[in-house]
Amino acid sequence: MTALYNSETSWVIGYQHGKRRETEISGVSIPPAFDAQGDLWMIRDKASIDEIVALEESITNPKLRPSYDLQGYFSVLLSRASENFQIVTDIVEDLNFGFQCSNYEHPMSGKSL
Repeated sequence: MTALYNSETSWVIGYQHGKRRETEISGVSIPPAFDAQGDLWMIRDKASIDEIVALEESITNPKLRPSYDLQGYFSVLLSRASENFQIVTDIVEDLNFGFQCSNYEHPMSGKSL
């Protein structure tokens, strides 16, 4: 965890991390490695926050907003090659975290909001 805390970039868990099929969030096709429906993330700087806010503001149709809020925005930004975020296993390659290694479904995946 020290390596993650000391990282200079914001980071998120890549839930599928290449193990499943492509999904779609807010009309954007998300490769499995960038599906950030995980349970651990850290925002390090204002540039990352600004990028999330800009994305949210650009989605004018409420029905296209991600179901899981920030995690969906992370996925979209990662798929657009954001320079503000890294997938946690790219920082600490020898570790696995949470949903990524458990084959667990997100607790809200079957519920409508």
